Amino acid sequence: MRKNEVNAIRTEEELANMSSAEITKLKKESAQAVSKAIVVDHARVMSVSFKLLNVPSHQRRLDIKRAAIIASAWDNSNCQIISVAYYDGLLWIIDGMHRVNAAIMAHIHNPEIKKPITSLCCQLFVEKSREECCLIFVYQNEKKSLKPYDRYKALLLSGNKRNKGAIAAQLVFDIITRKYGIMIQDNEQRGCLSAVQAPFVMAQRRPDAKEALDWIFSVLVNSDFYHQESGMAADIIRGMEDIYDTFKDYHLGVATKVCINIFEDNTYKTLLSKYAKYYQGIDKRTAIKHYFKKCIGEQMLKDGITPPPTVIQAIDLSKAGVVPAKPTTKKAKKNAPKKGTTSKNK
Repeated sequence: MRKNEVNAIRTEEELANMSSAEITKLKKESAQAVSKAIVVDHARVMSVSFKLLNVPSHQRRLDIKRAAIIASAWDNSNCQIISVAYYDGLLWIIDGMHRVNAAIMAHIHNPEIKKPITSLCCQLFVEKSREECCLIFVYQNEKKSLKPYDRYKALLLSGNKRNKGAIAAQLVFDIITRKYGIMIQDNEQRGCLSAVQAPFVMAQRRPDAKEALDWIFSVLVNSDFYHQESGMAADIIRGMEDIYDTFKDYHLGVATKVCINIFEDNTYKTLLSKYAKYYQGIDKRTAIKHYFKKCIGEQMLKDGITPPPTVIQAIDLSKAGVVPAKPTTKKAKKNAPKKGTTSKNK
């Protein structure tokens, strides 16, 4: 498969490298194409040439294998209409990027397609801003497997101040990236957050999301744990959320100090081994919560502070080595002790 066969649609980055004369020509051709659109059932539709299309930066990453599968079974009569927006004088794909790339490759992967496909029918959105198109992209992909990162990125770029998801995305960006300098990206890399779903859900459902996220990432950054492999895994973030809820109104300073010390002295793998030692047969998030509560509670007792009841329970459970909660995952349920028995440390 040649490179130009899968990258035929210009990305926004490639567009930025074009000369002003090339862009002027592209805008003129795009305007001419838009002028030929017709209205069908209150929607503008037209045939759009692939050479006029551009991929905005909020679009998901192209999955070449997925596009090739669609191409191998290509049928013009069954191809759903794609969505295209016209703003800033150019045509942008809102929904249908993989179908467009599949159409481009169809003559290669499907023997029934004899000639290259150069255009498709599209629904045209005009008088829509870039920000509005970001929201359209999210809404049109609600029922599809839109990755949390793609949803977050599109909502953030929308800049909408009324949409709950866009407001949450902006809060996540302000705390994690702007304040603590942590890049949020799709692929996992040390020092970067890929598990954006955890903080994004917090930002959507918690009235005190700003304070909770600020505390969680201040601990991860001050301990330098966020540079560890899986240092910002979803179970770490959600486990820390539980810790914040337990101590936010009761000696949060002690909890902060203990959490930082734990993170400074451990890697993600060593923490997992300690969870297994104290709490067998439960999911990671619950294990993190109980292990950290145990350590914080022990420090409170040393300082002459009475720990909350749930913290005392975590200390007692760690000594007994019993399962502290009903398993919530299939793997945890499989490894859980049978009724009438207790797990013991090996």
